[in-house]
This record gives sequence, C-alpha cells and structure tokens, in this order.
Amino acid sequence: MTQNLLFFAIGANLAASWFLVPQLLGSQNHYMRVAATTSFYLSVCGGIFVFANTKSALAALELGLLFTVLIKLILLNLKMVHTANYPKHRRCY
Repeated sequence: MTQNLLFFAIGANLAASWFLVPQLLGSQNHYMRVAATTSFYLSVCGGIFVFANTKSALAALELGLLFTVLIKLILLNLKMVHTANYPKHRRCY
C-alpha cells in the first residue's frame, strides 16, 4: 500500500515539475524548459529503475504524464471559462 502512495506522490511531483521548471527558467527559451523538464522525468525514472525495476519506473512515468495531461486540460478549461469571449462569461449565475 505504501508503494502505491509513493508512486502517486512521485507522479504528482513529476506533474508539478512541468509547471515549476518554466518559472525557474523564466528567461530561457521554450526548448530549454522542455529539455530541462524531460531530463528531470528521465532522471527520476532512471533512479527508480536502478533502485527498483522497470515496471516501477514505467508506472511512475505514466502517472506523471497522466497527471500532467489532466492538469493541463483543467487549466485550459479554466482559462477558456474566464475568457471574455467565451459565452459562459456573459451568463448570470
């Protein structure tokens, strides 16, 4: 049970790194930020591969990517709802 929670925590940290690395490398270009985030993902999965096994490393990588995609979709929806051009903005709730 603790291993499952550990993998969820690692996946959540990987997803958070996708959003925190651009803040730390603000002046760099887009490709540098993507390269830094990708290298962080690969180094974490490589460390898990060394200390555990391949299935564990791939599980952490998949959870990280899944959380990243879900958060990006939620943020896209939130940004779209708060835009003045979106029709929901003109409704009274």
